[in-house]
Amino acid sequence: MVNAFELITDIVQVINARPNKAKNSYYKALDSRTGVNGKIPLVRISNHKTHCITWLGDIRDLGTAMRFPANYYFSIVIENEPSQKDENVPVRVRPFTVHEYIFKQEELEESDIHTIIQDVKGIFTTGEFANSTGKGKYDPVNAKIVQQAQPTTNNETNESKNMKKNVVKINENALRQIVAESVKKVLKEMETPTPYGPMTSGEWKPTFDDPTQQSHLASDTRDMLSKIPQERFVNIYWNRRLTFKDLDTVDAIYKEAIKRGIL
Repeated sequence: MVNAFELITDIVQVINARPNKAKNSYYKALDSRTGVNGKIPLVRISNHKTHCITWLGDIRDLGTAMRFPANYYFSIVIENEPSQKDENVPVRVRPFTVHEYIFKQEELEESDIHTIIQDVKGIFTTGEFANSTGKGKYDPVNAKIVQQAQPTTNNETNESKNMKKNVVKINENALRQIVAESVKKVLKEMETPTPYGPMTSGEWKPTFDDPTQQSHLASDTRDMLSKIPQERFVNIYWNRRLTFKDLDTVDAIYKEAIKRGIL
């Protein structure tokens, strides 16, 4: 019995075919652009039936790794196990047919090898595959354009419906109130207690929340710090001194630290 892989290897070497990226099929085109009786054959050698989408690199001239100036297509298959052809293509192209001949490995004999090789070579001189052994089943593969719909899951559909149902309309006053409450919440989380009221620190310049106490910040900071117990001063101010952006506050913290013997 003939080995499919060995026969494919023999054919590929004789016609000097090139592998595809997956290296499971091999291609050879007629070198002449004039062709044979107007036909410029492209031959595929493989162990499985063809998929039409793999020929688009030539049909649509997309400049892929397997670009050939061909207009007549042959697929010679030496099957060692059953395979399925695929005629579907997901894009609109001009109609084309791949003339496919399928040989079953178990039906071939050693004497068939030379004959099949000569028939493949004959494609480039006659534009036809003679199928002299009579063991190749002719099964043309005609490209069929299919429309690929985008899949939509039930979850996505339900989420879209829920979003439409849960739309809430708010006016300008309500929006301003929401923003104001959000700002107050952020400032509250950044508060640092002081004898004059809560003081915030962070990306903004430190400031008292109570506007009436704001004026005390510049003149009374050092006095304020001097009244704070040692442990509280260290934990709240000294250890967090680099978070204060106001230079007067930072200066007061360092001077108070010197007075307390921390520095």
